Order: sequence, then C-alpha cells, then structure tokens
Amino acid sequence: MIQIDPYYNYGSLRAITSHEIDGVFVDLVNKLNNLSSVNEVVRSGGSSRHVQVGTVLSRKKEQIFIKCPHPENHILNAHLAQLDQIAFLISNRLNLNVVPVTIAIEGYKDLINQILEDDDDRRYFISQNGYEGVSVQEGVEAHQDQLHLDKAMMENSPAAETDLLAKLDADQLCNAIFFNIITGRRDAREENSLIDRCNRIVEFDNEFIGLEKTDSWLLDFFPNFILPQKPIANLLSKDISIIDGVFKDMSHFPSCTIWDRKEKCYVPFNPKKIQETIFANFKMLRDFLSNHSEKVIKLRDLTMNLNLLASTTIRVHLDTQWGQSLSICGAGTRKLAWEEKKALPMNWTPGNIWSISIPAPQPICFKILLKTEDTGECKWMNGKNIETLPGQDLNLSSKQLSFR
Repeated sequence: MIQIDPYYNYGSLRAITSHEIDGVFVDLVNKLNNLSSVNEVVRSGGSSRHVQVGTVLSRKKEQIFIKCPHPENHILNAHLAQLDQIAFLISNRLNLNVVPVTIAIEGYKDLINQILEDDDDRRYFISQNGYEGVSVQEGVEAHQDQLHLDKAMMENSPAAETDLLAKLDADQLCNAIFFNIITGRRDAREENSLIDRCNRIVEFDNEFIGLEKTDSWLLDFFPNFILPQKPIANLLSKDISIIDGVFKDMSHFPSCTIWDRKEKCYVPFNPKKIQETIFANFKMLRDFLSNHSEKVIKLRDLTMNLNLLASTTIRVHLDTQWGQSLSICGAGTRKLAWEEKKALPMNWTPGNIWSISIPAPQPICFKILLKTEDTGECKWMNGKNIETLPGQDLNLSSKQLSFR
C-alpha cells in the first residue's frame, strides 16, 4: 500500500489535472514503492556525481533520487521537503519544466532501512523536528555533453560560452534562467545543474530558494545570450496569482522549525516570507519583460537592469613579500569553497592593496590565505571567519590580520 503524505492535499492542485497527477506523481510513487526489489544501491552522487542528494537508489536504467533525514546534518528536515516541493510546483505551473518531478511523501523509513545495510550511514533517521518523510525526485540521465558543461564552467571563457550555447536548447535555457530568478534560487554548487539527453538544463537540489537575488551561474556565464520570444510569451501569459496558489496548496504541510545560525536555536519556519519574495521576483521579471517586449533582450541587459548580480568587494592592505599572494576560501556562494585548492586568488594593485569581487546575493563568510610561491607554503588567517552582508564592501588592514 502506498502511503501518501496526509498533509498534502492532491485534490487542491487546481493547475494540474487528475490525469497529470496519475501520470506524474503516482508513477514516481510506484517506483519508490518498488524499491524492495532494487539490486543496486549507490552512494550520494555515485551514479551521477552531478546530483548531490542524501540517498540515491537506482534500478537498471531508471533512477529515483531520495532525500531523507541524516544523523549528522539532517539532510531533509520538514522545511527542506517543502522547499523542494515548492520549486517543482512553480516550475510545473509556469510551464518552465526545469525541475524533475518532485514529491514529498510521508513514511518509507522501514523500506529504506530494509534496503540499506545496518552499518550504512545513509540509513533513515528521524530529524530533530520530527519529520518522518522523504523527498523523492525523478531521475534524469545525463547527456554526453555534460562534460562540456563541467569544462565550460571551469574555463568561464567567451569561447566556452559560445560552444555551450550551440549545444543547449535555447528556449529551455531561458526557462532555467527565469526559474532561478523567480525562485531566488541559491546555486549551492555547479553540480546541481545537469544537461539531460535532450540538451536541456535540469535544476536539482532546490532546497535553497526564496532569496531576493539568485547567484545562478547561468546569469554570469551567458551574458550575450538573447532571450527567445517563445519563453517570454509563455511567462507573460501566466497570471501572477499562480505563486499564491502554490503556497496555498503547500499550507497542508505541518508547521515545523528551522535552525537559526545567528541565534543558534530552532525557530518556526515561516514560508510566508519566502512566498512574498518569490511573488516579488516574479512580478519584477514580468514587468521588465512586458516593458521590453518589442526589443531584443540580452541576458546582460536583464541582469543589469534588475541588479541581479550583486557582488561583494573585499580589499586587503598587506605588505607582502616577493612571491607571496593572497586568496580566499569560504562559503555562502557557489564560487567559494573551504578547500585550499579551490581558493580564489586576489588581485594585487599598487600600494599593496589586494582585492577581489565576488557575486554574492546572500551573506558570505570567508578566511584569507597567504601563499608563498617558492616554498608552496600556505598560511590561513587566524581567528574567526569574516562575514559580510549581500553587496557589502569590506576593507581590511594588516593590523586586523595574522596568519598561522
């Protein structure tokens, strides 16, 4: 027997017909329900390293991706399940079709633990806020041109942009851009984007939505991309009330809590604020497209006019020696990482001022690294991580820094 989340009222999905519910959601649930016969269980990202999820279970060529609470970082709390579901419904109802079919379902703890070994760290654990469900996504088979995506994002060059644009479906790429802008999606890592077999961008891991500005790599990688008329016309045909309808349907989820990093405690999760932000993002985008419907719109024009690529500039005044350089590691935006080999180099300017600008539509935290080329030595900045707000510029002097 399939146990559907009792808090989610499928009858209220007014924008989706009962036939589509049977053909989309029920098909996905049926696959989940057949997991008892799965003979291959792989680690997160094991079958496709471009999908970073809590648990991946695959059966022959069919794949479904399952997120469930994890004992250490609680990969799926109730609010994350809701955000994953909201992202799919927005993609579906606006006819953007960039998110795989996603459904949050109650139960399946026993089935998942039955499949996984007792010592497998992916076994199901109930999260701190008591959510006993999973978030399930339809699997997508990567296209061979996924390699071009990896290489292009690493090179970040005009030639790479042109090469990749020639391979992608232009209408669907535009829809992916619209989706990221509307949902205010944070691109946690590049691997969350996938090119499928039809040369379309597919967005996974949509648990970080509701920001006023997205940091999607699409916005700064394809500045010369001309927005096609078909996806523009599609978006302008959608009533703005669709966003309210999505959140009304999601109200059937139980109330839950979310960890507040600043207060260091659990606080009530408030989807109302996320709804207001997504509503405002959608209205802002529709208004711009409507006012420029007679013109050719490049992505650069869109991002500049809507101020979507907010950045943080960091300047450090430090008298370095010959052969030394500064770089930064951190978190909060897709360009930052805590791995030394992924540190972003800072640029030297006269007066021994080192600077760097980072697209950061949300708060970031970082540390500065001092590298010596001859010896290969790398020293990390002492003390706590430095934090900045979106769009905030920061000036640091040598008196504020020491390295170990």
